[in-house]
Amino acid sequence: MSSGNKQLISLLNDALPQTQCEQCGFKGCLPYAEAMAAGEALYNRCPPGGEDTLAKLTQILGQPVIPLDTSRGTHYPQARVAIIREDECIGCTKCIQACPVDAILGAAKLMHTVIADECSGCELCVAPCPVDCIDIIEVNPIPLTLEQREQRAQQYRHRYDNRNTRLARIEAEKEAKRQARRQRLANQQPSPTPQADKEQALKQAKTRYNLLHNQHKQARAALARAQKHQPGDYSAQEKLIAQLAVEAEEARAQVTALMEEAKANIAATGPSLGELKKAAATAAIALADGQTAYQAAVESNDTNAIRQWQLELTKLATANAQAQRNLEQAMQAHGLSLDS
Repeated sequence: MSSGNKQLISLLNDALPQTQCEQCGFKGCLPYAEAMAAGEALYNRCPPGGEDTLAKLTQILGQPVIPLDTSRGTHYPQARVAIIREDECIGCTKCIQACPVDAILGAAKLMHTVIADECSGCELCVAPCPVDCIDIIEVNPIPLTLEQREQRAQQYRHRYDNRNTRLARIEAEKEAKRQARRQRLANQQPSPTPQADKEQALKQAKTRYNLLHNQHKQARAALARAQKHQPGDYSAQEKLIAQLAVEAEEARAQVTALMEEAKANIAATGPSLGELKKAAATAAIALADGQTAYQAAVESNDTNAIRQWQLELTKLATANAQAQRNLEQAMQAHGLSLDS
């Protein structure tokens, strides 16, 4: 980023009210300033700043005056803050997580309260509240002066920056702990064998294929419903669905290739899948024939034959179970299913 662009971003950010309300469509005033500097967003998307802020942005950018985009919100010249109806608060902490300036105090399962002097009135805490116990009220009906707005902007920006610094520090600490935990596990566990790596790769490939396949099905169904109930131009959605189909097919091909490799490995390290399947089928047929013969002995009331087939069926059942188990274990060991 050039120094000139950085300076422009700084000037635009300084002109914004720093409520961090996201009504502009960006995650805070600075991202909005960056978008304006890059020509990616119009400069009339700040309802909290109103006409005064719009005039400043117009002058900084050297652009013509355009109407304020009131579809994004209402401009209030007075100071507004959130209040929590504390007897209704359930202590879920969702409002604390949403507040961009750390103006809400509380803890899990305990009552929360708003620090009125620090609240920017952004309203971001209202929507996530599951019990709808937050209201936005006017502190004073008298409009804020230019000096007061500038002071409040500095205050909110300071708190917003501090909050982001705190969250970044917490995330860095969490990542350090996760890294340490991963290292401890790596030291405790033996290194995976090449075969284990291949099995894991096949498992991940199957998971990816199933995910993409389901996403493609759901997207197609959603598009069909939309086209049925509201005809229109869905070319962008159709393009995304086509891309999902391509990715799903690529994932399926990868699964197929890995499964063939696994089957080849079985053949190289022991009986082939064909041999194991043949053995399992032979054992199953022998058991079925034995059961037929036993049933015939029962119907003819041949006591000796019944006793002999009872003993034989025990052997045949054991052999069949072992053959099926050998096949299943061989395939599962390589990430294959019996219907592959």
